[in-house]
Amino acid sequence: MAVSFGVLAACSSSDDSGYVATQGTGVGIDVEAMDKAISPGDDFYLYANGGWLQYAEVPEDQPYASRRDAAASLLETRLLAILQELASSPQPNGSGEAQLREFYRAFMNRAGIERAGRDIVADDVARFADIETPEDLARAIGENVRSDANPLLADDERSDGLFSVAVMAGPDGQTQIPYLFAGGLGLPQADDYEYAPTRASYRVYVARVLGWAGLGGAASRARKVVELERKLAAGQGGAGSTLTWSREALAKQAPGMDWDAFLAGAGLNKADQIAVQPAGAVQTASALVASEPVEVWRDWLLFHRLNRQAGLLPKAVSDAHFQFYDRDLRGIRSRPSRESEAVARASELYPDVLGRLYVERYVDEAQIKDVQQIAEAVRGAMGQAIRESDDIDDATIAVLLERLKGVSVSVGHPETITPVKRRALELDGAYAIAQEADRALYLQQASRAGTAANAGEWWLAPHEASVLTLPNQSSIQISSAFIQPPIYNASSDAAANFGGIGSIIGREMARVLDLPNDDAEVSADLAGLQAAFRAYRRSLGGKEPAVIEGFTGDQRFFIAWAQMWGTKYPEGSSLDRRRAQDALQARANLVENIDAWYRAFDVQPGARMYQSADDRLTAF
Repeated sequence: MAVSFGVLAACSSSDDSGYVATQGTGVGIDVEAMDKAISPGDDFYLYANGGWLQYAEVPEDQPYASRRDAAASLLETRLLAILQELASSPQPNGSGEAQLREFYRAFMNRAGIERAGRDIVADDVARFADIETPEDLARAIGENVRSDANPLLADDERSDGLFSVAVMAGPDGQTQIPYLFAGGLGLPQADDYEYAPTRASYRVYVARVLGWAGLGGAASRARKVVELERKLAAGQGGAGSTLTWSREALAKQAPGMDWDAFLAGAGLNKADQIAVQPAGAVQTASALVASEPVEVWRDWLLFHRLNRQAGLLPKAVSDAHFQFYDRDLRGIRSRPSRESEAVARASELYPDVLGRLYVERYVDEAQIKDVQQIAEAVRGAMGQAIRESDDIDDATIAVLLERLKGVSVSVGHPETITPVKRRALELDGAYAIAQEADRALYLQQASRAGTAANAGEWWLAPHEASVLTLPNQSSIQISSAFIQPPIYNASSDAAANFGGIGSIIGREMARVLDLPNDDAEVSADLAGLQAAFRAYRRSLGGKEPAVIEGFTGDQRFFIAWAQMWGTKYPEGSSLDRRRAQDALQARANLVENIDAWYRAFDVQPGARMYQSADDRLTAF
């Protein structure tokens, strides 16, 4: 449903949204980050971020520098403090804290990992070597699936397992069913396999891992593993469709895999329906399970098990992993500290424990309340824009308003964080503990198959700094850790916060209303920005905001928007990275389509960004 909201303008005091700010009165923008020598009408992104772009340095252990780095650093510091506190004293037997404590202590014991050497993975090497029959293989593949990727929630996510599983509402919207997402690739994208230099480097890395594990003829084995993945990749072109099949239809539509054995290994014995996405890629993978030699699949399984846990293995593997994935593919110049790696891995394996402790120690409920109020103000402004639009017929207006009313915006964290059911810990070493924790997370997900769908279910952990939109469930989730500068600042006045998190909320509401595809991302951004500006002006009750540090409220709103996208890549970055930076700059410069921006900065004809009123884009 493509619609146009038209240009959103400021409105009178009669449109007061009832928003009452609970935050401070500061300027809310980073004045030092600006380059006032640049005219805002010539390049607003550089005007807002030019100073920062000159002095910012890309960290050695990151692919780029971002205006959000300070928030990420603060989050890591807080999570590390929790881990170190847990590690410093015994925790209740059988508790999640006790298991997290043991994992962290084992992870930080680098000397112990080096001493253990190949013995760490001896059981896995033997287990995969015992695979003989198609049933053995299918069961092993099922036992190794995880809930580590969900392209329906984040389209750039990929699993290195043959499949990733998520349990979500099925087509009826009432019952949760397993969604099977095709994966199985060790390279980031399917088309990477057609670039010979990358494929050759990857083959060398695979051989190093298999050779370290004690397998003879590692180079030949690696070549076959990479060729298998190349065949998998060939079946993964494009997004593809999501289809829902019964167990019987799954076996008929995707022959090759022993699906009963797979579902048993995956803990999905009770699943009557399975959604597959993309269907063609699942069919390709299943066919290859039957057509490719079992010994190649054994090597593929072992490699991916070790590759996934490379950071928990001796330096011969973990350094090789960093060299290939981070230095060669991402341009990162040095490894993060061991503490940083521990925080990242613990966050993935123990989201319930870290999330609960993060909420207890660091979450300010007043800030959550304020963001909720901003969300409702944006909803009200978007609704009014829909009602006043001259481009939408009455029937469509009614549909959109009803849909907008039904959008659920959850902020912060769930009222109760459900603990993950974990077996008693009888393991030693970070690798073994991580395997157990990873499987427990997955089984908790799998156990929901067949249960009633819960529209209010949280998919984000409180300490996961992100915003997530589920269009099919009309749901937007904003985690506690996401509510940080430059997106939201508790000490700033309303202008910057509407320009930051308000615009993001508006964008996600527009996505739910219109369900735009990737090509329509600009329209969602623009709709969100326009709605947030209108909400900001409505919140003033017809009064003009104070000028703070020389900037009007409207100016602060737009500068806050542009500063969210400030990003710097290293000199000599790849074409893909330069394109990414250009896309962020274009995103910030969407302000050229909003009348109020021209008034706020007195942008006149002749400025490089100037667009005549007829040429300005409207939302959607």
